[in-house]
Amino acid sequence: MRNIRFNLWLIFWGLMVTANAQQVASEDNRTPATVVWSEEYQEPSNTEIQKIVATEGGGFYALRLHQSGLVGGGKQKPIIEYYNSRMKLVRSRELDLEYKGKERFLKDVVMVDGRLWVLTYFYNEKHEKTYLFAQEVNKNTLNLAKDMVKIGEQDETNRERQDVFSLSQSRDSSKIVIFNRQPNSKDGQSFSIAVFDGDFNELWARDAKLPYGKNKFGVEDYQVDNKGNVYIMGIIYTEGANRKERRGKPTYQYDIVAYMKDSTIDVQEYKIGLKDKFVTDLTFRIADDGEIVCAGFYSEKDAKGMKGSCFFKINPRTKDMTSISTREFDFNFVTANLSERSKQQAKAATEKGDKDREPELFDYSLDKLIMRSDGGVILIAEQYYIEERLLNNNPYGTYGGLYGYNSWYNPYSSWYDPYGYRYNRSNRRADYYFNYNDIIVVNIQPDGEIAWATRIPKRQVSVNDGGTYSSYAMSIVADKLYFAYNENPKNLDPSRTKTVAETPDRYSIVTLAEVSRDGSLKRYPMFSNRDKGVVTRPKICRQVGRRDMAVYGENGRSYRFGVLSFD
Repeated sequence: MRNIRFNLWLIFWGLMVTANAQQVASEDNRTPATVVWSEEYQEPSNTEIQKIVATEGGGFYALRLHQSGLVGGGKQKPIIEYYNSRMKLVRSRELDLEYKGKERFLKDVVMVDGRLWVLTYFYNEKHEKTYLFAQEVNKNTLNLAKDMVKIGEQDETNRERQDVFSLSQSRDSSKIVIFNRQPNSKDGQSFSIAVFDGDFNELWARDAKLPYGKNKFGVEDYQVDNKGNVYIMGIIYTEGANRKERRGKPTYQYDIVAYMKDSTIDVQEYKIGLKDKFVTDLTFRIADDGEIVCAGFYSEKDAKGMKGSCFFKINPRTKDMTSISTREFDFNFVTANLSERSKQQAKAATEKGDKDREPELFDYSLDKLIMRSDGGVILIAEQYYIEERLLNNNPYGTYGGLYGYNSWYNPYSSWYDPYGYRYNRSNRRADYYFNYNDIIVVNIQPDGEIAWATRIPKRQVSVNDGGTYSSYAMSIVADKLYFAYNENPKNLDPSRTKTVAETPDRYSIVTLAEVSRDGSLKRYPMFSNRDKGVVTRPKICRQVGRRDMAVYGENGRSYRFGVLSFD
């Protein structure tokens, strides 16, 4: 979960100016945005962009990684880039992370209270300690400061030099918390937390222990609020259980534990539960008045499906749950992607009250919880899953010769595969299909009632690439939400009722989905990747101003940035 505060009515990131505008075509002749492109750049050899770190001065800082030597075995060095408001690359600097002749490893690059920092970790073999350092980046030169601040330490044998630290920033980006477990604790529930300000001065630190038995609590999320208090959300299992049961009654519940900056009480515990319902995904935010605002999805039959949304608030003083609301999704909303036959079967099950056969949504990942200025929230989720398909390249098959399951006749097999490997006396390999499908947006009122739920139809699938060009980017402009993603041109035909699977590539149309304040949906084709000579990467794109989104596309080693400016 991202920790930058999204406010539906106000975005206060830096503005960007535009040139060379291209109008966005639309069915109703509206022009909700213009697209502006930079010149074409060539990325340095063996490098890849990772993310837009932060915005400043109308431009933004980007992080790129340089991999030297063999992939996965060589050294990685961060490259910090600054692009101005005209998308011009102004400065670029590769940073040397060696420490006393030994390699440090990049943890992250963050902006804390207006200052840019590189976080690195280092394993000291002699003392068998892993350290975490913060080192400021001079924003004018992109040089690293000489002094490093130690912000984390863990005692352990870490010869594989693994990252053992986690971090989270407050919604106003003024605080940062460093979290790490203590691996040598007998119960596995001991950890340390340290909270820092924008100068990486330590505000407070504590060695703590979760108030649960061994293997009874799984950490799902942790946050620090604007005052420096730390909250950890996890799943606590009932007696005798150590996993989520798929059927029957829930064997778990969500729980939040809080460690307060100025409290004399060691830990505050807030139990969360919905009677006879599976809370299948949950997230939370801390409101300005200290209330814990929780929202997510629930099922009535297992720990994987989604029948509707849930919402509630927790009073930090009384620990009472208030504004409790559960609301199931509309039948047509849930069954939108089913065949007519399946819809009829689902309708019959619903009319009979057959919970085991009633329709639910599956494989959705809760991406964002946006706090509205009136106390309500907006939930955004995307259907995401990975399929594994085994290919057998033995032309006589493994199970039954010519017509065996893995024979050449199988449409998922081939005569020869240069990447195949010997497995169970046959030449087999696994392909991984990354599926990024529909986006759902749920608008919840301050009292917990659902104002509306909107589905953005999308079906993206790619093979063995981690979904590099799939998923979406989002911007909040005034009282509208915008989602940009790669789309198959056929799916923009309003007469089409079934979504065509799209492998995002140079032939994709970058599409803008507009969700209005009343939940209505409109889609606009923005531009063709082929016309711009790039393939857009939505996961890199980011909102960089009140009405601007930075768009990133690449083609081999060539890349361009663009600005999508909303009217």
